[in-house]
Amino acid sequence: MVLGVALPRTLGDVGAAEGEISGWIDEWARRSPDTIAIHCEDEAITYAVLEQRVARLAGALTGRAGIAAGDRVAYLGPNTPVLLCLLFACARVGAILVPLSARMPAAELAVVLANTEPGTLVAEAGLAEAAREAAGRLELRVIPFGGDEDATGELPGLPAGARNCPATPIGRRGHRWRSSTRRGPRGRPRARC
Repeated sequence: MVLGVALPRTLGDVGAAEGEISGWIDEWARRSPDTIAIHCEDEAITYAVLEQRVARLAGALTGRAGIAAGDRVAYLGPNTPVLLCLLFACARVGAILVPLSARMPAAELAVVLANTEPGTLVAEAGLAEAAREAAGRLELRVIPFGGDEDATGELPGLPAGARNCPATPIGRRGHRWRSSTRRGPRGRPRARC
């Protein structure tokens, strides 16, 4: 699978502060709505469509899933447009995305989840059972996505009825890109990036 994303060459191209990504898609959707932002297999997604998906998903994360600034949202699934939509939606609401490897066994996932302490885990339907097993005794909401009912690459159940979450105008953001791992040992192995 080939996944390509056309993003600004520098952060200065969109006037954002260093490390600030929450408004990239919105800005590029206004500047060049019909330009292809993502090529994935046979799918080509323009910036305008990507912005619609990110805004809807950001609204769903805050409105329906209760995600707030500073919360961690783990993702267990393939490298598809869903991952990028979730990355930019999390940035838009100030949440921290914790991407997990779909190839990681449940025992290793459990270590990463314990170290990063996400409150929500978005998992591809085929990996949802492994996600629940890895979550074990952690207080973690697992949101499955994918399967036959999800041909658009969006998260079923979340976007339905959700209000869009528009990007904050450049200059009024304050979220920076952050590491999803916790600092310092706690008697268990640290997640490695």
